[in-house]
Amino acid sequence: MVLVALVRRSVLVVGGLAALFPDPAHAILGIEIGARAGSCSYSGDVFAGSETFEDSDAGAATGFGIRLGIMSLPLVDLFTEFSASSRTSAVTLFDDDGVETGQREYELLDWGVEGSVRFPIWDPPLSPITIFVGGGGGLHWIPADPKPSGNDEVETASRPKPSAHFVGGIRFEPPALPLALFLEGQMGGIFLGEGTLGSNFVSAGLSFGL
Repeated sequence: MVLVALVRRSVLVVGGLAALFPDPAHAILGIEIGARAGSCSYSGDVFAGSETFEDSDAGAATGFGIRLGIMSLPLVDLFTEFSASSRTSAVTLFDDDGVETGQREYELLDWGVEGSVRFPIWDPPLSPITIFVGGGGGLHWIPADPKPSGNDEVETASRPKPSAHFVGGIRFEPPALPLALFLEGQMGGIFLGEGTLGSNFVSAGLSFGL
C-alpha cells in the first residue's frame, strides 16, 4: 500500500494538471483549507510549578481548529493548524505561605499553533477514502494566571510551551467535489517545564481544495 501511495502522489506532483488528480479535494497546487470541532481531554496540572494555583480537576474541553494543508507531496501531507479550547476546572488556591485557601471554578484556555506530517497508509487510486497516521509538534499558550468563571477581567499573562503529538484518522473525498470530510484523533502532551500536561482530542471537520 505504501508503494501504491508513493506512485500515486508522484503522479500528482509531476502532472500539474487537474485532470491527473484522482482526489477532487487535491487542487493543482495540492493546497486545502479547513476547520474542525470536537472534544478535548486534559490530564495533569496545567499550573505545575506554581505556588498559587493547582489544577485539581483537569478534564474535558470543547476544541476548535482551522488548518492549512499541502496535500500533493510524494507520500506525505503537511499541515499547519491554529487551535483553541476552553474548559471549566476546579482550581485550588494557595496563599503566599503555601496554605490552601479553598477552590474556585476557573475558565482555562489553551491556544495552540502546530505543524504535522501525515502518511497515508491506505490510499488506493480512485478511492474516495484515505486512512492516515502521523505526528508533529508546536507551541501552546496557556494562562499563567487563570480567569475566574463569571469574572469579566481577562488575564492577559500567558506562557508559550512546546508540544508534541501523534495523529491518525480517515478522510472521505466525494467524487467531483473539491472538498473532504475527515474524522481524526490526536494524542500528545504539552511540556510545562515542571511536568507534562496530557492533551488529546477527537474531532470531525471539513476542508476545501484551493
